[in-house]
Amino acid sequence: MNLNFRGKPTLSLKVLIVEDNQTNAFYASRVLERMGCRVVVATTAEEALLKYDRSEFELIMLDIHLPKMDGLAFLKIIRQRELEAGVAACPILVLTADVLRSNRDDCLAAGASGFLSKPIRPEQIYNAVSRVMSH
Repeated sequence: MNLNFRGKPTLSLKVLIVEDNQTNAFYASRVLERMGCRVVVATTAEEALLKYDRSEFELIMLDIHLPKMDGLAFLKIIRQRELEAGVAACPILVLTADVLRSNRDDCLAAGASGFLSKPIRPEQIYNAVSRVMSH
């Protein structure tokens, strides 16, 4: 895995990764850490909600296919909490191997900031994170 981000600005962000696949979580964590991010991993939406409530994150990377509560339900809960609290929306990048346009549209309609299709290369992660953080 080529993780050379030389010449690119460091992205010093606190990121919550919500991913039930350990290999995918490790890969995303490693890429984000190499970019300069601090990473917290949750393997279920329920665990992610607890971690979200206990800490402030600048970015969430969310697998849409999770056990029990799926990523779309998690996304809707986060957006509702932000609305009720009157706080700015935390950027959420949705990660999925699902390539159906309707699923992507559902995520964006629910408040996703961006969308990445698996498998994901390090450069794609860097570019997507840079893009959503610049808005």
